[in-house]
Amino acid sequence: MEENEIVDTMTIYRELKNYGEYSEAKNTLDNYIKGFNKNQSLHWNGNKYITYAFASNGIEELYFKQNIKYRIYIKFRPKLMVEIGNYNEVLRGYDIYDLYIKFREQMNKTGLTSLSDLSIWKVKRIDYAVDIVVSQKDIAIYIQLFKKGNIPEILLKNEKTIKYWNADNNLYLAGTSYRINFYDRYSTVRMKQIKKNKKFFNVDNLYGVFRFEVQLRDIDITGLKKSGLVHKNCVGNFLSHDLCKHFVIKNYNMLIGKGNYYSYRDELSKCKSSTQYSMIKLTHDEGSIYQAKRKFLASSNNKRKAEKKFSEIVNKLQSNGINPVTIESGIMKNLYSKILYQIECSNQYLIRRRKIEYDE
Repeated sequence: MEENEIVDTMTIYRELKNYGEYSEAKNTLDNYIKGFNKNQSLHWNGNKYITYAFASNGIEELYFKQNIKYRIYIKFRPKLMVEIGNYNEVLRGYDIYDLYIKFREQMNKTGLTSLSDLSIWKVKRIDYAVDIVVSQKDIAIYIQLFKKGNIPEILLKNEKTIKYWNADNNLYLAGTSYRINFYDRYSTVRMKQIKKNKKFFNVDNLYGVFRFEVQLRDIDITGLKKSGLVHKNCVGNFLSHDLCKHFVIKNYNMLIGKGNYYSYRDELSKCKSSTQYSMIKLTHDEGSIYQAKRKFLASSNNKRKAEKKFSEIVNKLQSNGINPVTIESGIMKNLYSKILYQIECSNQYLIRRRKIEYDE
């Protein structure tokens, strides 16, 4: 594993062979917990046996679930396991060796020795993301510009996208089994403080931090195998520099591209063809790239051909350093190079802590 990989939270699981092994593991763990905190013992919450007894050690939730298969799940914050009390930082590559040791020690301590090898646990959910630092006041501006980007209709029509669309501190796009979330870390944590009436440590350290996050909600290992991204579902494979880069950069390029933002007049003056000129004018008139695309396709009898043509024009503009979305004046530089730099050079891979979605 490379040093530039960083992990915040992931959800992992192990399948147990049969009911006997499932029951034995559950009882072993419960007896261990009752030895130091009966109030935190495994309890039934409607669809699983769950405990929060190890939250301070990075295992926020540990639960047993029996459906067709017998499984044990862990909602996991690795940095907390390596460094107790560190909620703000994320796990870096040089922490990985210690993480495996700490995890093994924790499982052995509970009596679950057969489950102590973290590397072979499977991944249910993982959130790849990159943090960059910009001017705090610029984050809200970028978010509004991003909302005018080349957003696919399937994401725009999702009810989760619609629900959070008007938030001024994030761009949240929901797909079937993934989410894209570009958001202001500082304002998000401050809002959580107010909502939960709880003080978080070192919130000011998040001032100016802009997070770019792609959440893989339910790992589709078959699809990932076909694409050649992974060959097997295990923790070791998903703590990957290449996977983080693939998902973050791919989605950023799809939605935002690489072009800078200029005034309408400046963009028109930079055009190298009449088609580029027309695209900038159409985007300006319609208010966004996705709205411009709707109008562009509506004027054609061959939607597939028109969609290809539209993408070619937008991509050509982006490759010339121009984003079709315009601003009032001046320039807003594209953040692509900053994101890529963080991925390649600044140890900023991470897997973001998010709310878990359980199996039914």
